[in-house]
Amino acid sequence: MSSLHVEKRYGAAIWWMVQGKECEISIEQRPHYCDRGNFIAKLHPTPGSKLALEIDAHDGWPRYFFDWDRMFLEIEAWLKKRGQMP
Repeated sequence: MSSLHVEKRYGAAIWWMVQGKECEISIEQRPHYCDRGNFIAKLHPTPGSKLALEIDAHDGWPRYFFDWDRMFLEIEAWLKKRGQMP
């Protein structure tokens, strides 16, 4: 597992939250029949932040993942590359 802090939350479904400097990334487990991936990660930039102004469709959010460990490595790499690692 990476150095990310992951908080597990409950609601209608199980989901997790990863905290960045100017964002949060929510991770939802997808139903077993979904063919795009087992997890979906969604970026939630802090309103008014520099990151919120920079994010566009080319950043590729939301992102789908099949593998839990690979997902965290990719999220961690994105946070580091964008200067969002807490």
